[in-house]
Amino acid sequence: MSNRVFEWEGDTTQPMGNFTWKSKKFMLPSQMSFNSARVKFTSSDRSAYWDLVEAYNVALIRNRTLISNLSPGGTLGEELIGEGIAVGADDLDDAPTLAAYTGDDELQVKVYMDGTLSETKEVYHEKPFRITGKRGRTIEVEIVGNVTVAEVAVATSVAELKGEQGG
Repeated sequence: MSNRVFEWEGDTTQPMGNFTWKSKKFMLPSQMSFNSARVKFTSSDRSAYWDLVEAYNVALIRNRTLISNLSPGGTLGEELIGEGIAVGADDLDDAPTLAAYTGDDELQVKVYMDGTLSETKEVYHEKPFRITGKRGRTIEVEIVGNVTVAEVAVATSVAELKGEQGG
């Protein structure tokens, strides 16, 4: 049995669909309080989408220039009588079709102490951040978002997240 999820034939120009993942319930040896967390994640590479947007915008600018100069070519631009006319042909660029952009990267962390939601935090970077230090005998962590998450960590201090020895 595998704990891995794979994607195939996905559209890499779009964000992944939203997901929700919740950890198992961790039993603590005594009442504990966690006040720090960190999530390591990778945002999707949207360069292919933005390249497509740029090509679309360049085509529109060129086409608008040709039209405003009254020189789109083809049947619309032929002014000389007796000249050969290519029906339906013009000098306008075909603008690429854009897929609908479905949104930006999103990531949210929820911490449950003793089965009760104690913290909801939007995450925008991989740096450690503070969470409400509620005490409890069990802890669960839930992540909701559309980015690739590699690691979620909660700790009793920022120093613990950084691998430093607490004093």
